[in-house]
Amino acid sequence: MGKTAERPKRRHPENGKLSRLKGERRKLAARLEIVDVEIARLSEAASAKNPPSAEAVDQWFDELSRGLPDLPPLPGDFSRADLYDDHD
Repeated sequence: MGKTAERPKRRHPENGKLSRLKGERRKLAARLEIVDVEIARLSEAASAKNPPSAEAVDQWFDELSRGLPDLPPLPGDFSRADLYDDHD
C-alpha cells in the first residue's frame, strides 16, 4: 500500500502570542537600556552643583527641536489678550 500522508503539525494558537510577546520584550529591553542611560546622565547633571550654561541649554533646545518645522515668530504686538480674544 502507499505511504500514509503525514499530518501537518497544527500550531497552537498561543505560540503566535508567545512569539509576539517575546519580540515585544526584546524591544522594551532595548528601550529600557536607553532610558537607563538617560537617567544616569540626568542624575549626574542633577548632582552637579553648577546649573547648565546658556550654551548647553541652547544646544538642548536645538536637539529637542531637530526635525520639527520652523514656526513663524509671533507679531511684535502679541499679548495675552490675543490668546483669549475669541472667548468673550
